[in-house]
Amino acid sequence: FLIKTLEDNNIRYYDVHKFVSNHGEEALLYYRQVNPAPQFGKRKIQALHETGRAGARYGLKLLSEESIKKIQSTDTIVTVLGYGNVGMGAIDECYRKGVKTIRILGRHQTQKEMIEPFIKDADLIINAAEQPKHLRGKNYLITKHHSQNVLQEGSVVIDLIGGSATNRSAVENVIECTYLTNPYFIEDGILFSALWGWPM
Repeated sequence: FLIKTLEDNNIRYYDVHKFVSNHGEEALLYYRQVNPAPQFGKRKIQALHETGRAGARYGLKLLSEESIKKIQSTDTIVTVLGYGNVGMGAIDECYRKGVKTIRILGRHQTQKEMIEPFIKDADLIINAAEQPKHLRGKNYLITKHHSQNVLQEGSVVIDLIGGSATNRSAVENVIECTYLTNPYFIEDGILFSALWGWPM
């Protein structure tokens, strides 16, 4: 009945079953050819979206409970660096918590001469920008200059990428990941957190 109604009203529809029957195996073979599975080392479940959500949730909690700003999520201005799987998790959580202003920055906006207008009035900055190895420890998107001269006191910076002294993230103040026993630190009046294992 439904298909007849669609046809009578000249509405386009697609029969997925017919496609799978006629082209399914061919499509899978093509996908496997274009996206070969690595022999070793790729996780089946990466928890990337959950990482973004957990980081954003913790950042909003720091703002309302630990920051001198003491603001609720509905009054928070959030800037998210990057919009990959991790960044999308952070954006999703901010949206769910009622944040009205979410700025999402890509590569163009995170260049040194471009980023300041997007972070100077941000209450919460979430770094979800992965950088290639050759830029780690050399190119910082959030710098010590920003924390000392640009960001407002009480702002929160959440680093979802993390790293170590030899494999730095894009947040200069974060030298290595923080841990559940000491999840954040304050430097220049800014709260920083870079938890190892955000979904925990």
